This record gives sequence, C-alpha cells and structure tokens, in this order.
Amino acid sequence: MTDKLEFIIIQLPKIIEDEARSELIDWLSFLENPKSERVKEKMKENEELNEAVNKLEEIIKNK
Repeated sequence: MTDKLEFIIIQLPKIIEDEARSELIDWLSFLENPKSERVKEKMKENEELNEAVNKLEEIIKNK
C-alpha cells in the first residue's frame, strides 16, 4: 500500500443504528438492498437517494 491508496471495508450487516449517522445508514442500506422498506421510506425525504434508486432502475431496464 502507498499513501495514495486507501481501502475502507464496511461490513453492512454489522452497522449499528445511530441517529447521528442516519444519512450514512440510509446510503449503506441502499447499497445492501435498494428495494428495502427503509430505502423506500427515506426516498420521500432524500432527493439524492431518490435519484439513485431511479437511476438504478433505469440501468436495470436497459440491460
């Protein structure tokens, strides 16, 4: 490894809910399962997350 490369490993199942990191948890939930109930609920209040889900659906349709 060099000082120009860094790896961060996130183990999604081990994430602990924390209100201070709520937005981070929303995005990690999206990465783990974009069709989860949490993601569907958070799409209503987070425009960027909404756009990401819509873009993913568009990509899946246009294989």
